[in-house]
Amino acid sequence: MATSDSTKVSAESASGSAADRDGDAHGAALLIHESASSVASSHSWLPHYWRPTSSFSLAYAEALVLNRISDCKLDCSFVMLPCGAEIRTVRATAPGADPVAYARRRPLLLLHGMGAAVGIWCRNIGQLSRQRPVYAIDILGFGRSSRVPFPLDAAACEARFVDSIEQWRLAAGLPEGLLVVGHSFGGYLAFCYSAKYPASVAHLLLADPWGMLPPPPGYEPPPLLRRIASVMDYWRLDPLDLLRAAGPFGPGLVRRLRGDLRNFFDDDGDGSSGWVGDKSSGDEVLDYVYHCNAQVPSGETGFRRLCHLIAFARRPCLSRIDQLPAQLPLTVLYGGQSRLYRLERARGEPNIGEKLRLARPAGSTQAGGVRELPQCGHHIYAEDWRSFNAYVLEAFEGYA
Repeated sequence: MATSDSTKVSAESASGSAADRDGDAHGAALLIHESASSVASSHSWLPHYWRPTSSFSLAYAEALVLNRISDCKLDCSFVMLPCGAEIRTVRATAPGADPVAYARRRPLLLLHGMGAAVGIWCRNIGQLSRQRPVYAIDILGFGRSSRVPFPLDAAACEARFVDSIEQWRLAAGLPEGLLVVGHSFGGYLAFCYSAKYPASVAHLLLADPWGMLPPPPGYEPPPLLRRIASVMDYWRLDPLDLLRAAGPFGPGLVRRLRGDLRNFFDDDGDGSSGWVGDKSSGDEVLDYVYHCNAQVPSGETGFRRLCHLIAFARRPCLSRIDQLPAQLPLTVLYGGQSRLYRLERARGEPNIGEKLRLARPAGSTQAGGVRELPQCGHHIYAEDWRSFNAYVLEAFEGYA
């Protein structure tokens, strides 16, 4: 069941009702009751007023970003799962001259990375929706989706994330055979989703995915990284606790440390990507990222429980590549300058895409292939949005 709200409206009206926000707490309460192995996030030592954020602030920041998307119609809603939790959902459509044929096209699903949310796809949604309906969701525990507890066990934690995506698909009334794009942590979840619910995915596209490879043989983490990981494990700290502890200095900290993201979203506003940017658009995106991550952590806690030495997954996907259906087309896009793969890849070894392709069983469908965006780092969807959008459209062009 989906409760809908208007998108191309003022930021105030896009903030959602009090009932929407109460639904998040209700969903969390149901999940706490549901599983004795789940634990709630414990950050009560930080007074709520120390952090300059709220559910309204997040909704306002989201609206500022989404309202810059042009050339398509956006429908925003909260889709309720059977457990009572809600998934923030953005549907983008641009039917053109033949709306009947357009409505029959296979939907595309976008899954964001750790610490992100639907708005981070603002350079992509408009252009991609010209080909077919596009759905972007805030993964459970992130953005404006319900902030729920996650199990301590890595396998159970992964299952909660993955099952919520399938429950969302059913609740949203979408057919099987989605075209799924996942970036970073979203790529990890997209892989796991395709393996567990193979009928639900017609083509899997991984964009600079996290969690694919185990540490290289003989890998020794830098002493500082090892120390940070040890402290986080001992105190059960989440990756962005420092941001929340910074309180009123948090927004400035994001602008200082993630100024690269500002550059990816500041442009001349030509609108060719379906995104109208200007000199302030980059700061609006950074404010959105801050408010996404200054809330009480949930999905971030789940991510931590899936991590090994921060950069790697406890259950790397390469060791489970045989769980993907042999007939499932797999496309991999990665940034040539991505720190993720400089860390995971030993000198002279094949790139991540080739490793995944070569590891698939004989006879597997290899359609889609591997593409490198040589000048890009990790955020390929924004750093070179023209190439990224073109590759996604090309990969899915043959689907009705």
